[in-house]
Amino acid sequence: MNINLTCSYFTTRQSAHAGKMKIIAEDVQLDQANNPAEILLQMDQKEIIEFMEAQGYMVIAKQEKAA
Repeated sequence: MNINLTCSYFTTRQSAHAGKMKIIAEDVQLDQANNPAEILLQMDQKEIIEFMEAQGYMVIAKQEKAA
């Protein structure tokens, strides 16, 4: 995932994965995301549903069809 962001402060740390870094950023504002759905896939669905319900939306889980 490629994300452009603006923040007031950040630090970097070594990642457990070779060749990667961990970035901790504060006061982040996303400038651009190539695919916003990728960000949603990284988030906890329960938190997304709670946020949507707090905004006044009704979230209904899709039911599976019986065989």
